[in-house]
Amino acid sequence: MEMIRCSRNSWFAPICSLAVLALVVGCRTWIPVQTVETVRDQNRERLVGLSVGMTKAQVLEMMGTETVQTYTRSALPSKKGSKTVSDEIRALYRGKRISNPYRTEATRTADGVHVEVLFYYTDQREHDGAITDDELTPLVIEDGTLAGWGWSFLDQNLEKYRIELRRP
Repeated sequence: MEMIRCSRNSWFAPICSLAVLALVVGCRTWIPVQTVETVRDQNRERLVGLSVGMTKAQVLEMMGTETVQTYTRSALPSKKGSKTVSDEIRALYRGKRISNPYRTEATRTADGVHVEVLFYYTDQREHDGAITDDELTPLVIEDGTLAGWGWSFLDQNLEKYRIELRRP
């Protein structure tokens, strides 16, 4: 009996490749997980829903307060039909833990107004794995309400808020 061989020059080669792929993929269920990209995208999308005058509680509800464990791929394999991923697979693809907000700063103005700056991870400047200030978007909460957001807003009000920020 002669074996069928897949050769590169044969029309049969693509069919063989697809059959092998189907066997490999067919043995796994793929479970979607968050990546740093999906966290950034979500946070940018959430910014659109903000409006000046929202309460801090409304801002936190809109932007989120969860800490997200990210992974280096958008889906992780599990055993066929399973809705869970093994600890070994999770460890293999584990990425950063990203808190929402990523960081906060608080101060009082000379007039005694309480100011909080909530920083959310929204951008990537370098592909170095580090999250730096220039990759965050500041949201300024003044006396419990959203006064504005973005670096240009914060830069225009730094003196008023007497905030010293670590800038790149």
